[in-house]
Amino acid sequence: MDDSLSVRGWPVSDAKAEYSSSAKRYIDHTEGNPIDIGRVARARDRERRYNSQWLALAVDINQVVEKYTPGVRGKPNGYKWVYRGERYEIRADMIVGYLRVYDLHAHSFLNRMGVPSSVEQDTHFKILKREEM
Repeated sequence: MDDSLSVRGWPVSDAKAEYSSSAKRYIDHTEGNPIDIGRVARARDRERRYNSQWLALAVDINQVVEKYTPGVRGKPNGYKWVYRGERYEIRADMIVGYLRVYDLHAHSFLNRMGVPSSVEQDTHFKILKREEM
């Protein structure tokens, strides 16, 4: 773990725990709701089509949150868990586990280099599982 992002071995912000528990609650409560059932079906289809690309750009959500929205707590917005800072907004999909970083000033998603990009496949990042972090 990068020492600049930890205090005595623990992340400064455990965005992963917050995101994961929220994602589990969201999935657990989709049964019987036609809108959420449709969202889950569309998200699973996107995952089937693009997961290999997302995995190539996997990230530690704790590090992304600390870099782009330090000190911000996430909150739900539909099927996304959103961290909104002054300049950036992180949108983490609670169904299939990817995130995107949106630059509120440039009105564009960022690629892995932190540069605004209009190439969609370069702006989706698979969220690492806890044991992979």
